Amino acid sequence: MDEFFEKVRESINENVSNRWEKFGFTAGLKGDTKDLCIRGYEEMANEMLSETKEWHHDSILRLLCIPLVRRVVCEVGDRYSSEKAFEAFGTLDVKETYYALIHSNLFHFNDNHLFQNIDYEAKYCEILSNAMVKVMNGDIGPKDFGYNVKTDIIKSLS
Repeated sequence: MDEFFEKVRESINENVSNRWEKFGFTAGLKGDTKDLCIRGYEEMANEMLSETKEWHHDSILRLLCIPLVRRVVCEVGDRYSSEKAFEAFGTLDVKETYYALIHSNLFHFNDNHLFQNIDYEAKYCEILSNAMVKVMNGDIGPKDFGYNVKTDIIKSLS
């Protein structure tokens, strides 16, 4: 009976892996890093589809969740925890911090999301991932994530 369940688990894992590979989200990843990214993608997707949190409906976070998971997992490896990530995102007003970045006095928003060769989504993803790495490394607590992101945005704009 254990052998049957092991085969079922392997089949499920293979299907999940194939799904993310098909979209190209695992390109260039190998071994444990690839497996961790796939798990992170799957957990983030399930969280985004759930109806339990308000922040998961945010279109900006939906746009950035795949590169964000990849950047953080590649940086922290097996210290990545979706539970910590979800707790941290719960402390962040995604729209407020994103629009603070693009509507600052230093930059003016345009339709391309580019100004002075700055890609706002990429910059925001960088700021979010840097803060998330701090959470995963234990440098800040998940409850400090939102404050840390706001602080990093202010630093990046000064």
